[in-house]
Amino acid sequence: MGLSGALGIASNALEVFSTGIQVTGQNIANANTPGYIQEQLSLTPAPDYTVGPLSLGTGVEAVGVTQQVNQFLQGEILSANSNYNASNTLNTVYTNLQQELQALGTNSLSSQMSNFTSALNALANQPNSSSLSAAAVNAGSSLANSISSLRSSIDEQRQQANVSVQQLATQANQLTASGSPGYLRTLAAAYAAAGSFSNAVTTADLARQKAESGRFQTMTTNLQNDLSFYHAGKTAPLDWRNPPIRMKLARNNEIPLP
Repeated sequence: MGLSGALGIASNALEVFSTGIQVTGQNIANANTPGYIQEQLSLTPAPDYTVGPLSLGTGVEAVGVTQQVNQFLQGEILSANSNYNASNTLNTVYTNLQQELQALGTNSLSSQMSNFTSALNALANQPNSSSLSAAAVNAGSSLANSISSLRSSIDEQRQQANVSVQQLATQANQLTASGSPGYLRTLAAAYAAAGSFSNAVTTADLARQKAESGRFQTMTTNLQNDLSFYHAGKTAPLDWRNPPIRMKLARNNEIPLP
């Protein structure tokens, strides 16, 4: 190798060293930046060349800068965000139910039930009173209308929640490209809760195939149990407070961490 070749290798090394300093400076400057992911310079041997029977190297090249993601911490963050959002969703549902029940209001179901009971007791003491009879009928009608209205409102909220779960599960599958068995299982459960058992069967069966191909025995067994419910037109007994995705399955080697 001549002098020019040695100088060329030294020049490449200095350039790579300079780039490495820039990356290190970037990491130091953003050490306390929320959401920043540490970066690392990726290196590879530079192409060599042949001189007669000899193969001579030309040093090193920088091929790019990659982010160093801590898989465990990333999974914990995803799990924490999932639990946080689940708690907010449950709080919203309970708040809406409380408003519908009007538990703290003067027109609550308990108040109307008390009025109806009082009207019946009064009528029992004076069975020939037409005014008390009319009052009992009115109280009973008002109670029945309130129960019917409450039933319709709760059904509507449940349907909206099911649609939201379907949309979120579908979006999660799209973001994960191929769709993991855990996400697909959640989507199948959402279809079943909405009464779309044909879609639930199709989605759960796809999840079962992916679980089998990945040799996830526990997930495969769970999906087979789910399918037995969906074929019978029933919802599978899933715990929505602990959805079957991400960290729990990852800890049992069901799906890889992101």
